[in-house]
Amino acid sequence: MFENLERSFSSPLGTLPDPVIPLTLSDRFTLFTTKTLTQAQPYADSLISSAALEFLSPTRVWGQGTDDFTNHLFASFTKRLVTYGIQSGAAAALHEDLRYRPSLSSNVWKRSEHALLSTVVIETPRGNDIAYANMVAAVGSAFIINTSHPGQENPEHQGTWTLAGENLLGFAEGNLWNEFRPDVKHFVRYKLLRRH
Repeated sequence: MFENLERSFSSPLGTLPDPVIPLTLSDRFTLFTTKTLTQAQPYADSLISSAALEFLSPTRVWGQGTDDFTNHLFASFTKRLVTYGIQSGAAAALHEDLRYRPSLSSNVWKRSEHALLSTVVIETPRGNDIAYANMVAAVGSAFIINTSHPGQENPEHQGTWTLAGENLLGFAEGNLWNEFRPDVKHFVRYKLLRRH
C-alpha cells in the first residue's frame, strides 16, 4: 500500500539527499518547542493517551473521575517536557543531530526497519553512530519521573527501566510517524477525500 504512494519530502530513489545543514542553538530550541509546546500534536497525544489510560489503568493512584483524567494529562505532559528537554540538552552537548532522515527505499518493511533503527542509531558525517542523546533522555527522564511521580495522588514506583523502555518506544513511534506521514496524508487527501 505505502510503497506506491507519493513521497513528498524525500529525494527520488537513486539520488542522494541534499547535504544536511548543521543545527544552530536556535534550531535546537525550535525542535524542542515543536515536540513539546508550539504544535497541536503534543497536546493531542497527551489528551488521547490520558483518556485511554483513564479507562485502562486499574489502579487508584491517579484519583477518580475528572481528577484521574487531569492527573494523567499532567503526568503525560510533564513526561514529554522532561524527556524532550533532556534529549535536546544531551543532543546539543554531544553534537548529535536527531532530526529524522527518511529512508529512500520504496519497500514498506525496509522503511519501517529504518525508522525503528533510527531510534538507537543516527547518521553522522563519520557514518552511523549510537544515538546517545536518545539513550540519555530515555533513562534520565525515566529516573526523574519514577522519583517524582507527577500526577499520582498515591505514588507507586513503576520502575525506571520500564519507563525508559516506554520512552524508547515513544521515540520509535515518532520515527515511524515521520517516515509514513506523507504517505498517510497522500492516502487521506487523494484516496479517501478524492482531491485532485
